[in-house]
Amino acid sequence: LFLKADGTVWGCGRNQKGQLGLGVTSTTQQSVAQAPSLSNIIAIGAGTWHSMFVAKNGSIWACGDNSEGELGDGTTTDRITPVQVSLSCCFPEYVSQDTTICQGDSLQVGSFSHFQAGVYTDTLLGAYNCDSIVTTTLWVNPSYHDSTNVTICEGDSVVVGTHAYFQSGIYNDTLPSVHFCDSILTTILQVTPSYNDSISVTICEGDSLVVGTHVYFQSGIYKDTLVTAHFCDSILTTILLLNPVYTDSLSLTIQQGDTLWVGANGYYQTGMYQDSLLTVAGCDSVVYTDLTVLPNTDIIEAGLSVSRVFPNPFSNQLNIELDRALDNGRLVLYNSLGQIVREEQGLKGTSFTLYRNQLKEGWYYLRMLEDNRSLITRVVWVRDN
Repeated sequence: LFLKADGTVWGCGRNQKGQLGLGVTSTTQQSVAQAPSLSNIIAIGAGTWHSMFVAKNGSIWACGDNSEGELGDGTTTDRITPVQVSLSCCFPEYVSQDTTICQGDSLQVGSFSHFQAGVYTDTLLGAYNCDSIVTTTLWVNPSYHDSTNVTICEGDSVVVGTHAYFQSGIYNDTLPSVHFCDSILTTILQVTPSYNDSISVTICEGDSLVVGTHVYFQSGIYKDTLVTAHFCDSILTTILLLNPVYTDSLSLTIQQGDTLWVGANGYYQTGMYQDSLLTVAGCDSVVYTDLTVLPNTDIIEAGLSVSRVFPNPFSNQLNIELDRALDNGRLVLYNSLGQIVREEQGLKGTSFTLYRNQLKEGWYYLRMLEDNRSLITRVVWVRDN
């Protein structure tokens, strides 16, 4: 016989007297089969010709050979299906419980009363006059005094228990806790006002500005209703400015041995060149350069490198810093048509400043010389603010 954890009984082997409790007789039961009439069994006893079973409720059952009244059912009839015997067994029942009460309350377990947190073991008289062992883990919840910070939007309210608050302030409420124990809740309420702000934004032509769920790509003034960090409505006025993207062309001539710098690119051979540069507003600009390199007949390369030419583009002044001092330098500025628009002579030192003055917005060709020697060539860009 086999007793499974779920309280069912299974058997195999000799069954001439029905001792397996299967409800049938057979010389042998070669495969394990379940006794269909038995459930909630907690103990079994297997004899040669008869078997006994104890149920969870204390009742006793028997089957098999009963020729001498072995089964105790008051007959001598063999039983192939288990029958109940007029006896009962008593098995202690063990019960565990985890209980929480409020401070000042008590828990009743039989005739025992507990009101402090702890683990208690109590013996009670259960069904069939059997002892029940009850182990109680008791938790006692104290009275609480908590505080919370709450932020709401102007015009909204917060509900605490049966009270509603809509103004900034400090409020105390007595509430039942999750275990129905009284607790005091202090609410620090902050009411957030509605906002009305404005911003100025500049973007490049072809770009767009996203404000909330709206997308803008033209200059103008726009109003949007947005949600603040506290989920309150806020009105935002956007003043949008659109900077254009420029396309310019230059036709320049340099001497053999010179290098024309357009942005970060240097050119020293005749040809057509295309460069993408950033304007003072950070927008892309395309410049096409038609460069002609003339044979070097009377100009000697000075071997001077430029430390810095900045800012480029510029709107007010251009700064030039060299790696060695000039004694008799010359600065020449050409427009895109190759005409001289600015010339300064007798330059001394390592740092020079070219002021815009009346220069119009556009591309210019900067050249510095000393004693008829070409020092630097650079394309510079003048932009309005």
